Amino acid sequence: MNLEKREDLKLRCGGSWKLVLRLLLAGETCSRREKSQAIAGPGHSIAVTSKGSVYTFGSNSSGQLGHGTTEEVSRPRLIRSLEGIRIIHAAAGAGRTMLISDSGQVYAFGKDSFGEAEYGA
Repeated sequence: MNLEKREDLKLRCGGSWKLVLRLLLAGETCSRREKSQAIAGPGHSIAVTSKGSVYTFGSNSSGQLGHGTTEEVSRPRLIRSLEGIRIIHAAAGAGRTMLISDSGQVYAFGKDSFGEAEYGA
């Protein structure tokens, strides 16, 4: 980056190199979503691969595994309805799974005992 572009970036960030650094770090953090996750809930588990694919297994009495059934699954199984969608965060609760995609879409599977709306698949 030449001097003129650096100065332009600094001006766009309020004239502070600290703010430029924060901007660059935030951008790097957003682009580094290549981490795998393993989430253990009360009765079921979720595995999110570094590419954003989601596998679930365990108890499924409320459909919390996201496979469209209530059959218990003993080995990790891919949630096929989410193929092509990159999941970046996952959470497991009692009879419930919630996922967030890299575009900010929320997906919820399972028990809806508090009347929340379910978004996504």
